[in-house]
Amino acid sequence: MTKGQLDAFWHTVRLGSITRAAELLYITQPALSQRIRQLEEELGYPLLIRKKGGHHVEPTEQGKELFPIVEKWLQLYEQSVNLRNLNVSASLNFASVNSIAATYIPRACDLFFDRFPNTQVCFRQNSSLEIYQQLEQNQLDFGIIAESRFSKIVQTLPLIAEEFCIVASVHFSENTVLQNSELDVSRELRIPWNQEIDSWYDFWFGTSLRPRLLTTTLDIVAHLVLREDCWALMPLSNARLLQKNNPFLRIYSIAVPPPERLIYVLWRNDQKKTDLIVSFLNCLLEMAGSMDGTRVLLERPVTNSAASQ
Repeated sequence: MTKGQLDAFWHTVRLGSITRAAELLYITQPALSQRIRQLEEELGYPLLIRKKGGHHVEPTEQGKELFPIVEKWLQLYEQSVNLRNLNVSASLNFASVNSIAATYIPRACDLFFDRFPNTQVCFRQNSSLEIYQQLEQNQLDFGIIAESRFSKIVQTLPLIAEEFCIVASVHFSENTVLQNSELDVSRELRIPWNQEIDSWYDFWFGTSLRPRLLTTTLDIVAHLVLREDCWALMPLSNARLLQKNNPFLRIYSIAVPPPERLIYVLWRNDQKKTDLIVSFLNCLLEMAGSMDGTRVLLERPVTNSAASQ
């Protein structure tokens, strides 16, 4: 029984998909399936029920019982490995969602590394739900998300408000400000950002129209939005990143825009807000405050008293 086998089983059950688990672990699907088969052979019982096509799975009864045991083992393993860093340097362990990881986090880390060169940063990219769950299980120092949820254990505090815009080809329109009535939903590449955006869509376009693409992945939108007949709604920071990487894209304003996107910081209610956490948030807010189209919602510089609100 190896950590690789246990990782393969845990991620497959958590995601319900061999394909997604293999992508997350950066291995091929056959390699992941082989690890799970080896684990099943060693334990002497089946762990997964493979659905039609073989990529979607659910745990057997034994697999359901084994899952929390494996989860605890992996946590203990990570804690054991981290003991080697006790006398090396301070560390910061956090996560964010994809759209924030691509824009705010790299620049905030750049500032933070200049000020704390001996601090190790452990960063991971996950969904909002996963970040809440990891904080509830005390696996992170804090998280940065864009869609809040209710939790009895985790505190959610608004950090930044950011405008939305339209990204499309430079040939999409001659106008820099688009009227809402000009937007053809059948040509849209849509990312479901949050419930407020869904309400804005329903008001302006109704609920019966279907976008050309519905996805949670920015990468595919970044590629397809180069088509002259497509457009996408996204936060201004993500739009600027796409435009920076491709001069054939243009950022358009919206005559009646949707509500701003809110970016939140999460941490456990019982967690002490260390100086490193506070310092990183100050780097994040300092960087955000210098960007057009964003508003800082938390007092800057952040203090331990402000972080404990």
